[in-house]
Amino acid sequence: EQLEIDFVILKTHHAYSSRFGIVTNQEVECIIPKVDEHSSQIVSVTVARDVDEEEKQKQHGKPVVAFNIIVAITSNHGSFQQTLRLEELKSNKSVNIHITGQIMKRGQGTPLLKRHVHCISKGDEGGWKERRPILKSPFSIHMQHAPLSTASHVSFSENVETESPKPLHSDILIYPWSELQEQLEIDFGILKTHHTYSSRFGIVTNQEVECIIPKVDEHSSQIVSVTVARDVDEEEKQKQHGKPVVAFNIIVAITSNHGSFQQTLRLEELKSNKSVNIHITGQIMKRGQGTPLLKRHVHCISKGDEGSDEEK
Repeated sequence: EQLEIDFVILKTHHAYSSRFGIVTNQEVECIIPKVDEHSSQIVSVTVARDVDEEEKQKQHGKPVVAFNIIVAITSNHGSFQQTLRLEELKSNKSVNIHITGQIMKRGQGTPLLKRHVHCISKGDEGGWKERRPILKSPFSIHMQHAPLSTASHVSFSENVETESPKPLHSDILIYPWSELQEQLEIDFGILKTHHTYSSRFGIVTNQEVECIIPKVDEHSSQIVSVTVARDVDEEEKQKQHGKPVVAFNIIVAITSNHGSFQQTLRLEELKSNKSVNIHITGQIMKRGQGTPLLKRHVHCISKGDEGSDEEK
């Protein structure tokens, strides 16, 4: 009736990924039936179908339905839990997945991750170092039965337009803080339903800057889940090239079949009290509408199953 997945001890303001699969010849979906109110103030949890892993397992003779759980830490410390539900559509059999973890305070030591958990984005925690982010965490299979329908794949094109003001790079958007006005536009382009995307941006400044989500857009929250985390690896990379950059990673997980979304983030320079709004926008295409059109700074980090037009 219940499967336990423990993320163990995590670092504040980091984002983590854990992937799991179910061996079965039936169609299975994974949903978040109810958000845990206490934990929602500490972490943001999203789950997406992992078609790449399904194809890999199929080549090894295993019919697997695979998922990727992303946990973004938004609080300084505490424990969290969240229940997901696996549902086998034909038999109506369901299994709860109980996700748990602890968030350590700064200075308490080194995080303790399970082997199936990987850091995909780092926050600023006073020089603590972890391995470079890996977007694919190790894969664990929990149940056995046996052949899945062929997984669909998506080919991604790129739209090379950039926002105004023009960023200094294309793969990561880097803007001089002095040139930013009251609002910055970041467009994700045209995305695929039930996929998860990442976009990184940085601000050239010697001051301390933080990025927050002041208010969740109610309409968009039914379509996407947006999280933001500090990217210390990119800051170190830019520092080696002589640029004092404060970098962030925006993760957008698509939870609806189609529609447009928007979300406002706010950059705040702590000493000067200067703030800049970041307006994130994007479109989600329906199944069969063609190839997604991503901006160059946007990357797909997890593929979902588009085999059904029913919303999951």
